[in-house]
Amino acid sequence: MNLHSYCSGPVHTNTYLLTNPASGKAVLFDAPMDSTDWVMQTLHATGTSLTHILLTHSHWDHTADAEEIRAKTGAALIVHPDDEYRLHNPNEYIGFPLNITFAASPPDGNVHHGETRVVAGVAFEIRHTPGHTEGGVCFIAHDHKVVITGDTLFEGSIGRTDMHGGNIEQLIQSINTQLLTLPDGYLCLPGHGNPTTIGDERRDNPFLQ
Repeated sequence: MNLHSYCSGPVHTNTYLLTNPASGKAVLFDAPMDSTDWVMQTLHATGTSLTHILLTHSHWDHTADAEEIRAKTGAALIVHPDDEYRLHNPNEYIGFPLNITFAASPPDGNVHHGETRVVAGVAFEIRHTPGHTEGGVCFIAHDHKVVITGDTLFEGSIGRTDMHGGNIEQLIQSINTQLLTLPDGYLCLPGHGNPTTIGDERRDNPFLQ
């Protein structure tokens, strides 16, 4: 699995690009502001074309470049149905003054809890992890022991729950039932900050003790 990462935008949001030169296909997880040039350069360098943009959730900092990347690549934009409404009206749910206007980016399809998506030759289980937003999801590549956690779980922290759609009790339950049930060795790739592991967060994360 060839996984490339990049951090961009005003709140330092991570994006992950999975490329498979053997098949010529690629998939993007989240599309933060100012990530388009990096995505296009990486696709060109790896000789791959983007088939899907999979969103962990629909907060603006994870979706700002989704419409531009979709226009340039023809990739399908996919989100959990409970988070779809923000993509239709992104400027109504920013949460604080930003002085930026975002384009609407209606999705091309949805992911649902328990399904498996095979993208760029890798199978990802989708687990619905509401609490940061209503339709937050994590993508788990069991064959590679990798979890893309979005803003559900961070190194030493969890996603904020003080914005529209947030619920602290629901988020803790999501982490306990959907993430901490995974083996310790699974690598977590969060929406902000450094990679971590399930075991490290189970042992050391102060929000989960």
